[in-house]
Amino acid sequence: MAISRLNGLVLWQGKGNEESHCLSLSAKELSTFVDKSQTFTNANAGERDPPVVLRYVNLLDASHNRIKAVNGMIDMVPSVWWASLKHNFLTTSSTLAALPTALGALDLSNNPITSDALHVLTHMHILRLY
Repeated sequence: MAISRLNGLVLWQGKGNEESHCLSLSAKELSTFVDKSQTFTNANAGERDPPVVLRYVNLLDASHNRIKAVNGMIDMVPSVWWASLKHNFLTTSSTLAALPTALGALDLSNNPITSDALHVLTHMHILRLY
């Protein structure tokens, strides 16, 4: 995902010394996050874009997509504190194991997660789980 493709997705940013941003990826037909090690081809120029790291994004809304894996989420948004992943296709424990180990809020509602997969969440610090 090139930086130019992120225009309009950062909904707000903090004022003054606050370095926080909200990134909305809701209903963008995403199927996965990107591993930091990957690069992307620019369709117009045939060039490779560097991986995107959004270190000041604290709120992430990736709801209403087709996300099956969250691999790369920590690399893309390492400071995320609130994450909405509702209405996606997250199912397995290996998928959930790639989530950050500490979150203020995590919304996994309306995902076909198996009850066996939820045991991974016991090793995480999540203040609010939906």
